[in-house]
Amino acid sequence: MPVTTIDWEQTDLLIQNYPNPFKQITTIGLLLGQATDVTLEIFDIRGRRVKQLANHILPAGEHLFNWNARDEENHDVLPGLYFYRLRTPQGIESGKMILIK
Repeated sequence: MPVTTIDWEQTDLLIQNYPNPFKQITTIGLLLGQATDVTLEIFDIRGRRVKQLANHILPAGEHLFNWNARDEENHDVLPGLYFYRLRTPQGIESGKMILIK
């Protein structure tokens, strides 16, 4: 069986949000192998950006971001399917989450 070696200093990992589905608040986690420029955004099913949770350089390590199901103007968003996207110089990762009310 082959052995895979992971260079954590070169790895960024987006962790599934929890809880999912969620009613009021959900947490999105990410693990950074090194300090890097991070953009973390929420999009609706039509691809419109609803909220930007991060857009700055973060140090290496684990980071948790809470989303309270509100948009940039602090209005409640409608129940439904949403996508979160992590963008770093190493690439883009995304995930799905469901808001229920």
